[in-house]
Amino acid sequence: MARSFGRPYKTRRFLTEHEETEALRLYIALEWSVRAVARHLGVSHTPVKRVLISAGVCIKKKFSRFTTSEQANITTAYVGGQSSTYLASSHKTTAHVVLKIVRDAGGSVRSQKERVFTPVELESIVARYKSGETANAIAASYGVFHRRILKIVRQAGIKRRPINQVKFVDAAGRSFTLRSGWEVLVARFFDERGMRWDYELRRFDVVVDGKKRTYKPDFWIYGAANEIVAIIDVKGRGCARQRRSIAAFVEQYPDLPFEIWSASTLRELGLLSPFARSVSHCG
Repeated sequence: MARSFGRPYKTRRFLTEHEETEALRLYIALEWSVRAVARHLGVSHTPVKRVLISAGVCIKKKFSRFTTSEQANITTAYVGGQSSTYLASSHKTTAHVVLKIVRDAGGSVRSQKERVFTPVELESIVARYKSGETANAIAASYGVFHRRILKIVRQAGIKRRPINQVKFVDAAGRSFTLRSGWEVLVARFFDERGMRWDYELRRFDVVVDGKKRTYKPDFWIYGAANEIVAIIDVKGRGCARQRRSIAAFVEQYPDLPFEIWSASTLRELGLLSPFARSVSHCG
């Protein structure tokens, strides 16, 4: 059964019984913020707050859930050069809260453009980009936006790759041209678990609205007996044409073990942070 494309277009106002239990667990045990829990469950913050209040949970201010030592560590890391976006992701909060903590501690908030790279870091950034790593992945490791990485690459005289082409070498030494940073994350996920997989192995003929089209799923997963155990397509929100093609594929090839891995799936696997948003993959 194909999974849904990321979050629904209309935000739900109520949670199921299972989701209410999960919301309480994430907020109390894991100390996620209300916004992070809401994004994880695909709802607005209002039903999450309603569940917490009905359970007698005191909703704290956004930054009060951090202990004094944690706030000190956040401030020290920020003053030491880490970006607010990186700290927000690592502490499961927002950049606004990080900057609020820094200001309350008497620290000065800087513009991200003030981040200065050493010559060694610049060489590493260029080398990683040339090897096929995405600008987003490199930016995440330095706690900056991907635009900074692309600017460094341009200044080094390196031509920017098309957005939908990412070189990837798997654990067996095979080279693939993947079509998004999400596909790179999934390919690494398979390699780290010793799974046998292939990429865009076959193109299927489908009929969509009376017209003949083709559809090529991303990943093919093999079992112990060399049989296909899963066919996985990594997708963001998708556009209307893609959704119709996928729906036609599922209907016309019902016996295939097909799955859609959207942003919510990658978050469940720990490949995306709770704050990562589903993007549109059309074209």
